[in-house]
Amino acid sequence: MIEKINIVSNNSNVGVLQITENSIKSSNGNIALQSNGNAKIGALSIDGNNARFDDTIRADRIEETLTGSQIYSNAITGGHIDSRTIWDENIRKDAVGI
Repeated sequence: MIEKINIVSNNSNVGVLQITENSIKSSNGNIALQSNGNAKIGALSIDGNNARFDDTIRADRIEETLTGSQIYSNAITGGHIDSRTIWDENIRKDAVGI
């Protein structure tokens, strides 16, 4: 059975979470959910339609197009690219510079 919980009072605490009229936040600031849709969970921040992760991203699969401004200088080197990952058909014009 699922119960609905209504929290009526503002500025109350549930464990380490502070509940205000517009947000739920952890006491250490690592978690914040705001009624306007903004959120912060550790190194991940969501502000409107923008999401930012200020730490290392490790991924088994990346889809879509990466642009130069998305990749930190010297972040991708030969040791990070498996063989047969990049070949002529996968490289757009001017994608690789010298």
